Amino acid sequence: MRLAASFFVLFAVLVGSSADQSHAQHDATSSDLSVAADPLGSIRAALRDGEVSVAARLARERLAANRRDIEARVLLAQALIALEEPDYPAALAEVDRVVLRHDEHVDAQHTRLRILRAHKPRSWPPAEWRFAKQDLARKVLRLDPDNHTAHVELGVQAAQEAERFHNGVKLGRGMYATPANFGTRFDETAARSVEILDDTQREDFLWQFDLDLLESQGIAIVSYEGRAESAQAEAERYLGAALRIDGSDLEPVRLLLANRLVRDQHSPSDSLLTLLASQRPEDPTPWWIRGHLLYNGRDLAGASAAFEEALHRTDTTSQRLLRSPALVVADEASARMLSDSAYAEATWAALDPRRLSSLNERRLEHYARVAFADVVYGGPNYGGRRGWETEPGRTYIRYGPPNETVQFIPDLSGDGV
Repeated sequence: MRLAASFFVLFAVLVGSSADQSHAQHDATSSDLSVAADPLGSIRAALRDGEVSVAARLARERLAANRRDIEARVLLAQALIALEEPDYPAALAEVDRVVLRHDEHVDAQHTRLRILRAHKPRSWPPAEWRFAKQDLARKVLRLDPDNHTAHVELGVQAAQEAERFHNGVKLGRGMYATPANFGTRFDETAARSVEILDDTQREDFLWQFDLDLLESQGIAIVSYEGRAESAQAEAERYLGAALRIDGSDLEPVRLLLANRLVRDQHSPSDSLLTLLASQRPEDPTPWWIRGHLLYNGRDLAGASAAFEEALHRTDTTSQRLLRSPALVVADEASARMLSDSAYAEATWAALDPRRLSSLNERRLEHYARVAFADVVYGGPNYGGRRGWETEPGRTYIRYGPPNETVQFIPDLSGDGV
């Protein structure tokens, strides 16, 4: 009886082991069939796992066996732009070979857009490059309405147009390049007329203007503000869509923040500030902006707390620069401000308009200017530098916002200046 029981147990173990081996073989066979069904799966897996060089090698091997494999060619291009040192020209050549015959291939067109966003072909003029990206982004959206990259590119271009035409004017016929007719230098003809003025007149001529005076002299003033507002609405639409598609990409967030800040369309509780702070808790930008908004709303205590949060997240060197009045005073005194903290604090105290209050309002105004300069005069358009590191940003921090901003936009139609 015991012998029979032992035999039964042994039989069950053997059967179970055999079943396990059978299942393992079945799983391996299923995996092999899956790879066979998707021969490009290994390339996609390598790209997904960050093994870019492996993906490029596998794609080239695939193309060596079948040069008409357009999917392998697109994957090769994607691998080439993901390398530590991207090979954009080679990647562009690969996708161009695909779209030449398959214009509606969405992955190829999307990859081409990614390449052009990161790389301007050497022979292309800037305007041609910009229009090519715009047309390509629109084509990608026709093929894939939820394409994040295309929404971002069109949003970026619309934001740039809004910035270009904000406060923009065109001077129509009747414009004469003499100091009697206008008070700002905007072309070489006007610059030559400055030479006949003495020092006092020259300063007036260069830094003052009066559009009402120009109009009273029969000069047509054409405003581009309507075009700027239209571009701003388009930027909001595209960048908002990009944000809904992929909330982890912060490029649309920063662009929306900058455009709204210039037009004073923010509130301290803006959802974009909350999103940016949650996605990048180490980034001082949302705290700078929140402080700027609270300062403009005259919540000085709240602004001071927000600015301290921003400074806490700023690197040590920049923090020392921003806490001192080095960016406010004349250049010859700035070095001492950075090396002598007691002298810097005494300078802030002397600049404080309300010395009996607990907060130094001039210092808070300085931080508010820093916040604006960092968002508007820093970032990708300025080589990735912070606003206080660029010349326009430092000018804004020292002198504050202009009384009036006018951009003279040349008239390419020949009907004006």
